[in-house]
Amino acid sequence: MKNRKYTLCIVIVLISLIMCVGYITGHYSTDDYHIMNVGYKEYSINNNLIEGRPIMFLIDQLFLKLNISYDAFIIITVVIAILLTDLNVLLVYKLVNDKYTNKNKLLLFTLLFSTIFNFMYIENLYFVESIVMALSLVLYTLSCKYFFRDGKWNKLIALLFNILATMSYNGFECYYIILIAFISLLNYKKINKNVLFNILKAGLLIIISVLLNYLQISICCSIFNLNNSRISSFSLLYNIFTIIIMLPYFLIITSRLFPKYLFIICLFLVLGFSFIYNKKHEMNNLFRENIFLSFVCIMSCFCINIISLSSIGTGRLSYGIGMTIGILLLYIFFNINDKKTFYKIFLIFSVFWIGFNILNYFNQTLLSKNNNVKEKEEALKLDKMLKKYEFENNIKVNKVAFVFYLEMRKDSVINTNAIRTEWSSQGAIEFYTKRDMEKINLSPKEMEKYNKELEDKVYFIDNDMLVIKMYDW
Repeated sequence: MKNRKYTLCIVIVLISLIMCVGYITGHYSTDDYHIMNVGYKEYSINNNLIEGRPIMFLIDQLFLKLNISYDAFIIITVVIAILLTDLNVLLVYKLVNDKYTNKNKLLLFTLLFSTIFNFMYIENLYFVESIVMALSLVLYTLSCKYFFRDGKWNKLIALLFNILATMSYNGFECYYIILIAFISLLNYKKINKNVLFNILKAGLLIIISVLLNYLQISICCSIFNLNNSRISSFSLLYNIFTIIIMLPYFLIITSRLFPKYLFIICLFLVLGFSFIYNKKHEMNNLFRENIFLSFVCIMSCFCINIISLSSIGTGRLSYGIGMTIGILLLYIFFNINDKKTFYKIFLIFSVFWIGFNILNYFNQTLLSKNNNVKEKEEALKLDKMLKKYEFENNIKVNKVAFVFYLEMRKDSVINTNAIRTEWSSQGAIEFYTKRDMEKINLSPKEMEKYNKELEDKVYFIDNDMLVIKMYDW
C-alpha cells in the first residue's frame, strides 16, 4: 500500500512538471524583466514588502545574499512552487479521503489534482512569487485542518496558519472560504446554519489576517516613505457595481487562460447533470448544494475587489473560478450513488475535464515561453531601427518614455508583450539590446502631444528619446 502511495506521488510530480514545461525550462514574465532591471533589493522592497508579501521579501533577500543569477532564481522558484502545490494536493486529499473509504481513491486524487492545479493557477505559476503563492495554499490547507478540530488551541493554530498564508500571498482568501464551505457540506450533508456559521468564522479569520497584513504594509510604507496605490482609497458602491457588471465577461473570457465560453458551458453541463440527478433521486439536494458551491467559488474571488479593483479579473485573483468545476465534480463524487448510467456520464466528463486541464497547462506554458521569442525579435528589430536613426542623425538614443493608449488587452497576462507593458518595457529592451536607457515620466501635455505623433505607430523617436505606446497599464 505504501509503495502505491509513493508511486502516485512520483507520478503526480512528473505530470505537474511536464505540463508546466514552458515554465520550468526557463521563461521570462513581465515582472522578471523588471527584476533584472531594478535588481533584487529594490524589487523586494517595492514589489513585495510594500505589497504585503514579507515572506517573498525574505526570499528575494536570500537570493541577493547568495548572489544567485536571475535565470536560476526564476526556474528555482517555479519548480519549488510546483512541488509545494503537489504537496497541497496530498494535504487536501488527506483532509477529505477519510470521510469516505469506499470511493475510487484514484479518481478522487486526480479530481483534486485538477481542482488545485486549475486553469487560473497557470497565471500564478507565471511569476517568481509563485513560490509564496503555493506556500499560501499549503498554509491555508493546514489552517483548514485545525479549523475543524475541537478546542480553542486548535482555533488559534488555525488563525496562525491563516495569518502566515496571508503574509505569504494576499490573494488566495477565496481558496480558504471554498475549502471551508466544501468540507462543511461534506460534514453536514446539507446547507444548514452550521455550514453558514463555518463560512462566517472562516471569513472572520481572513479579516483578522488581512487587517494584520494591512498593518504590515502601512508600517513598511512609513519606514521606506512609500505609497501603495493598491490600497489608497476606494468607493465601496462603485467597486460592487463594477464587479456585478463585469462578472459575466469574466466568466466568459476566463482571463484568456481557457477557451472562451468553455467554462460557462461546462458549468451549465455539471449543474444540469445535478438537476437531472435530483429529479431521479427526489430525496437528494445535489443541485441546490452545487448552486451554493458555485456561488461561493465564484463570488469569493471578488471579496478583495470590494476594497480595490486592482488586478480585477486576472487569473491570480480568480483562483476560485478556476476551482469551481473541480469542486462541483468532487461534491458529486462524494454524493452520487447511482452506479450505472449517471456514474458513467460523471466518469466520462471527469476524465475529459482532468485531461483537458493538463493539456491546457502544457499548451499555455509553452505559448508563454514562445512569447519571449517574439519579445526578443521585437527588441532586436527596435534596436536595429534605433541604430539606423542614431547613425543618420549623429545622436545617441538613451531615453525612453511611455504613452498610454486606452485599449482592452487582447492576450492573457502570461502572453502579454513585455515591451508594450509599462513596468517591464525598459527592462526588456535593455535585456535584449544591452542598451542603458533612462526612463522619462511625461507630463499630461507631453502625453497628449506624443499621442498625436504616434497615431497608428507603436514607436516614435524624438531626438534622444524613444517613445512607446503602451497597451497594458
